Amino acid sequence: MEAVLEQPKKERIYDIVGKRMNPAQIQKSWPYILAAIAQSITKPMDEDMALNLHTAIVTGDMQCWGLMTKRPQGFRYVGLLTTQVTTDTMRRERSLLIYSFYCGVPVQKEAWVREFAKLEEFAKEQNCARISAQTDNPRVLEIVKEIGFGEPKTLIAKEL
Repeated sequence: MEAVLEQPKKERIYDIVGKRMNPAQIQKSWPYILAAIAQSITKPMDEDMALNLHTAIVTGDMQCWGLMTKRPQGFRYVGLLTTQVTTDTMRRERSLLIYSFYCGVPVQKEAWVREFAKLEEFAKEQNCARISAQTDNPRVLEIVKEIGFGEPKTLIAKEL
């Protein structure tokens, strides 16, 4: 799988808009979406995983959110977020899992706070009790702590 994302100029973005992408937008932008997901997850992407992700996103089992910034010539995509509503059967609670999070340009914390508030609203509409994610990116940890995610936990896993 070749990453097809072009490297944007390192400009500081002061405002972003997150919008859930529809199936037509996903189909049109799939190579870029796949590259963004591949760059933001720890497991190497293979063809089966790419097909499973595509199917889950197009069918609505996962959600794909484009992160855009407004320019004089219109909106420009600068990042991508994928999420999935999951169910913890022991707690009988739903959670919104942030599966992948990619942004090609630095964004001010204030803009992230506004966009995560929208994500929180979506989670509430889905009857989720929490939003969770897995990351070791220091910038992401700094931002989510400010938004109210609390102290990060350590995930312990052994690949089999």
